[in-house]
Amino acid sequence: MNLDNLDINIKKREVYEYYYMRNVFNTDNWLFGDYQHMVGELGGYSTQFTPVVYDYWRESCWSQERHDGILYKLHDFIDSGKFRLV
Repeated sequence: MNLDNLDINIKKREVYEYYYMRNVFNTDNWLFGDYQHMVGELGGYSTQFTPVVYDYWRESCWSQERHDGILYKLHDFIDSGKFRLV
C-alpha cells in the first residue's frame, strides 16, 4: 500500500544477469549435440519451446547410445548436488 515510500535500489547489471541466466543462457550440447545448429534449424531461439523441437529431437538426435549418455549425465548431475547442469 506504500510502494512510493519504499527505498529500493535496483542494480541494472543484476537485472541483466538474471535475465540472461533465466532466458538466454543454455548449457550447450548436452541434449542436442549442437545446440546452435538446432536453434538455427528450428528457425530461432523461441522455437525450441514449441512441440516442433520434439520432432527435431526424434528425427535428428535420438539413438539408444545418446539416450544412455543423457541418462548417465542426468544421474551424475543429480548425485553431484550442483545447482546447474554444465
